[in-house]
Amino acid sequence: MPPLRIKITEIATIGRQVRVRCEPRGGPLPAVRPGQFCLASLDKAALLREPLFPASPTEFVVDESHPWAALEPGAVLDLLGPFGAGWALPAGASRLLIVAENPARVLAVMRAALAQNASVVWAWREAVPDCAATLLPAEVEFHIGTLTAEVAEWAEVALLDVPEPGATAARLRDLRPLRPAGFVQGLCGPAMPCGGGACQACWVATARGKRLACVDGPVLQI
Repeated sequence: MPPLRIKITEIATIGRQVRVRCEPRGGPLPAVRPGQFCLASLDKAALLREPLFPASPTEFVVDESHPWAALEPGAVLDLLGPFGAGWALPAGASRLLIVAENPARVLAVMRAALAQNASVVWAWREAVPDCAATLLPAEVEFHIGTLTAEVAEWAEVALLDVPEPGATAARLRDLRPLRPAGFVQGLCGPAMPCGGGACQACWVATARGKRLACVDGPVLQI
């Protein structure tokens, strides 16, 4: 798989998130489905790379603590990918619940869902985050506080990007036990240094046994 290159053109800090805009170098980037990732490095010879989840072909968002938050315009990243399985939006699904601590890895799927005329609700623990007005599409609605039976009943698909997706998935299934298997999907985030399963470093336990996050995921049915 040949490496790809992107040049950083703009950095913007928005609340606790950093939006990085970029342009391809040497040719167009391949299509990356929401939830898939690339492996990125400032050094094209690097053996260890950081997963990068594009929000669009020319943009990605990271938390302020992420290594790429310190990038400056003009920096060039080498990418490999895309890798893995992304979010699965069933055809015709019109009500999407997202449970995530920040928008970095779910922004692309929010946009994809809205493009197919779905309603999107982001469940947030306390208050609407500072980044909401600038980063998120205006159509995204919020549920603040604990997940409820009403929210679980409303959702046709629930997408989770939280530290322990299994616990949140169990809560949703307790609230809405008759939903089908694909009702809850979770993004698993262990280190994924190779992207192809060769290093065996990203095994995760699921209800269907152990899975490699970089090959079978990082989005898995829970």
